[in-house]
Amino acid sequence: MSMSSFASFWDSVPTFGYGFQRYQIIRGTTGERRGGGPREVPAVFVFGDSVIDVGNNQYLPNSTAKANFPPNGIDFPGGKPTGRFSNGFNIADYVAQCYGFEMSPPAFLSLSKAELKRSICNGINFASAGSGVLNTIGVSLGGLISMDAQLDYFRTSLDGFTPRLCSTTRRVLLSKSIFLLSAASNDLLRFYMSNASKTHDAISKFITSLASKYRSQILETLYSLGARRFAILGLGLNGCTSMRFVGN
Repeated sequence: MSMSSFASFWDSVPTFGYGFQRYQIIRGTTGERRGGGPREVPAVFVFGDSVIDVGNNQYLPNSTAKANFPPNGIDFPGGKPTGRFSNGFNIADYVAQCYGFEMSPPAFLSLSKAELKRSICNGINFASAGSGVLNTIGVSLGGLISMDAQLDYFRTSLDGFTPRLCSTTRRVLLSKSIFLLSAASNDLLRFYMSNASKTHDAISKFITSLASKYRSQILETLYSLGARRFAILGLGLNGCTSMRFVGN
C-alpha cells in the first residue's frame, strides 16, 4: 500500500464520529437499535483504551488499571463487574448493538485458541485500559496491552482465519467489518500532567507528532491488513477519563 493510495482512500470515506459522553452513529441509513436482529456487518474489531475495554486488563495479573469492583457492572446483565469501566454497557457495546450484535465482541485475552479461530469471524476486542497511541503511555499502571501489541495480536488472530468457519474470504470479511478505535486521550492527559511549561509551540508539536503516529502506526497498519470501515471516537475531556476517576 502506498501513502498516496491510503490518502486517497481516507479522503473519500465518510468518517464515523462518536463523542465520549454522547455518541452519534453516522451510517448510510439512519436510526439506532439494540442487537439481536440481522447483522449489518460480519464483524466488529475494537482497539484502544478504557473507554472500550471489555475486560482484557482483568487477565493481566500486574495491572492496576482494572474495573473488577463495584459500582462497575451494577447495571450490566448479571449485575457484576465485567472489566468494563462502566456501570453497564460501554461504547463498544452500543456500537456493536447498532450493527445487530448483542454486545461488544469478547476480550482477546479471554479467548482460548479454539475460541479465537471462531471469534475472528465475528470480531474481537483488543482494547486495554491505560493504553495510548504512544507505547510509553500507561507503563506506571503495572501492565496493559500497548497499541502496538494490540495490532500484533490482531495479526496473530488473522493467522488462524479459515474461510470454512467464517463462510467468506478474509478480504471480504475485513473490508466489510467495522474497526472501532479509541486512542490519544491518555496521551494528552499524560502530556499535560508531566509538562509544567505548556507553550503553544510545545503543544502544537506534540499534537502534530501524535496525529502523525496515530495515522502511520494505527490507521495505515489496519488499512494494509484489509480494514476499510473505521469508527473513530473523539477525545474525552481530560477530567472525565477513567484514569482521572481512578486517580481521584
